[in-house]
Amino acid sequence: MYLLHERAKDHQRKIKDFSRIPKNILPYMNIGRIVHMKEGEHDWGLGVSINFHKKDNKKSKEEIEPIYLFDVMVYCKPRDPNTGAPPRPAKLDE
Repeated sequence: MYLLHERAKDHQRKIKDFSRIPKNILPYMNIGRIVHMKEGEHDWGLGVSINFHKKDNKKSKEEIEPIYLFDVMVYCKPRDPNTGAPPRPAKLDE
């Protein structure tokens, strides 16, 4: 039973990795699409895609896939003017 559970987790990881490849995501990224945003430990929740654009990856001279930047509108706490800390996710009741 343990081995089946481990194989299922491995397959889920492979599917998640496959679905995050830019060439697989781009056909579905339309303006106005609802997306769920996560940044490390911060869960931004649901947001609306506003725009996206391609940026050349200039880290090396080899042909590397470009970087895609997505502009997403999410509900967040405002930037603290005293410390200059970046915005952070907010709960709907804040």
